[in-house]
Amino acid sequence: MFNLPGWAEFVCPDCGARLEAKAPRSAMLASMMPFLFLLGRYGRTLEVIAIMFALAAFTVFLLEAMHPQLRFKKPLPKPAIRLNIAGQQQPDRT
Repeated sequence: MFNLPGWAEFVCPDCGARLEAKAPRSAMLASMMPFLFLLGRYGRTLEVIAIMFALAAFTVFLLEAMHPQLRFKKPLPKPAIRLNIAGQQQPDRT
């Protein structure tokens, strides 16, 4: 999952479409964990809930890392001006 150059060259074997990995959704759950652990300081019940939530978020993150979701890679836009660096002849625009 952390091999970003590998995902940049990922191609569907059936149709040849270029694909890229989506960001894991469980990363949003990690942003809630510090608040739950702060709430856990106010009682044993909230502490147990915070620990269970942390374990669930970690498990979901591992499952998403094992089976990443893919999406089609958007093609780059065509440039408005094309540079003639190689010195190739271009057709007349008359």
